[in-house]
Amino acid sequence: RDKSGPEKLQGYWILELGELAGMRKTDVETVKSFLSRVDDKYRASYGMNVESHPRQCIIVGSTNSENGFLRDVTGNRRFWPVRVGRESRKKPWQITEE
Repeated sequence: RDKSGPEKLQGYWILELGELAGMRKTDVETVKSFLSRVDDKYRASYGMNVESHPRQCIIVGSTNSENGFLRDVTGNRRFWPVRVGRESRKKPWQITEE
């Protein structure tokens, strides 16, 4: 919705969408559209023309909810749920190939 939003994406590798469970049904279509784009078209600051800027980042979402954050049956393919818990915390020297 923010015109400068796509310009703010430039230069970041990882972006977080916080608390996916709190996303309203009306926001689902906006988020799906945003996640599906591979480039953003905008006029950069002090630029003369609108140009295409490819996205060079990944977008991650977080939630404390175990279920209920994937509510749209047509758009869930855009999300890849990964459970992160205390048992998955290992120090780099403890990780071995199994």
